[in-house]
Amino acid sequence: MSKDNLNQCPPLPQKRAHLPLNIPISKKDFERIQAGFVPKDTDDRWYVHYKDGEIHFHRSWTGFCIFQLHVQPDKQSYCITDGWVNRDPDQYRSNNLDDDRDLLFGLFKVLFGIELKP
Repeated sequence: MSKDNLNQCPPLPQKRAHLPLNIPISKKDFERIQAGFVPKDTDDRWYVHYKDGEIHFHRSWTGFCIFQLHVQPDKQSYCITDGWVNRDPDQYRSNNLDDDRDLLFGLFKVLFGIELKP
């Protein structure tokens, strides 16, 4: 998966759950997120990109969108205000928002070095 393959990634399906968030992020952290994460080898299981005020987390092997997060500018920083998580059982098996939130926070830490605080 590369940035050139972005158009091949399917959007978040209609089967989705709202993931309430209100997480401030610094301008520096937001710039890292905006740059995205492109897998370097098959061990990297996520592809992340930012487009039109949304952060999209895709599985790198399938392209399935698992998380979609809305970002709002907030004075000198930014805020992740809302999120949605995939609930199509053929694409993602979780049905527990707490587990989803833990996974998402872990991804920010591992992929971007950003420790989110709920």
